[in-house]
Amino acid sequence: MEVGIYIPRDVWTDIWTMVSVCKLEVGALMSCSIDKDNGMITVDEIFIPSQEVTGGTCDFDKNQDEGLYGTDDILTEALMRDVHVPINGWVHSHVNMNTNFSSIDDDNIEKWLDYNNDYYVSICVNKKKEITGRVDMLVDTPFTSEPEHVTIDDVNVMVEEWYSPKVMDWLNTEGVIREKKFTYKKKGKSKVTTVTYNNVELTSSNKREVLEWDGVQAQSMTDKQIDAYWDKHNYSEEDYDEYIESFVEMYSQFR
Repeated sequence: MEVGIYIPRDVWTDIWTMVSVCKLEVGALMSCSIDKDNGMITVDEIFIPSQEVTGGTCDFDKNQDEGLYGTDDILTEALMRDVHVPINGWVHSHVNMNTNFSSIDDDNIEKWLDYNNDYYVSICVNKKKEITGRVDMLVDTPFTSEPEHVTIDDVNVMVEEWYSPKVMDWLNTEGVIREKKFTYKKKGKSKVTTVTYNNVELTSSNKREVLEWDGVQAQSMTDKQIDAYWDKHNYSEEDYDEYIESFVEMYSQFR
């Protein structure tokens, strides 16, 4: 039986909002359920505690302090619900880095697995929407007096429609998105041409989009800084074309 992780649309919306808005690492605890007949784990809900973050770490606050929301508060809330909600997983961002689990992640998982004493689900996401899943378990064996820690790496993660079907249907409606045509004079002759992304005159705003797409933290840069960074690192119109093509390819699969 192959283990898999399924993230419903509403939960993925919460996760992706958290990852895309935060410039540094960020994480949340998860409540998961498992179908033991087919090995499918569903992420039912996430809880975002207050936390201290850097570009490579996110440390959850434990106790409520000055109105913040720590892990103890989340665990208490889960216990107080009419139906018990297990806190048996976590999801966190690696910002623009790969989604391999680090040694720091391993230590955090070890601590939470000891608390949960069953199975623990871990998901790592970055701003490129790359996702890595992992499941850790404590398993009784005839060879040891204590349960063995078993890790299942590279668990398949299935996300339900992280795009908006409503927006997609609207954008795919004939006539909604049209190529602009304009008339200009060249050498005394009038000519009509079609403007596409291949011959657009790039603005600082266009360049900012490309840099963000390429993993550069460009939101806080001024237009002059954007232009300077663009020239220094040899970006070109071809990079803008590739950026546009990535969206064309991404959306076309849902048509």
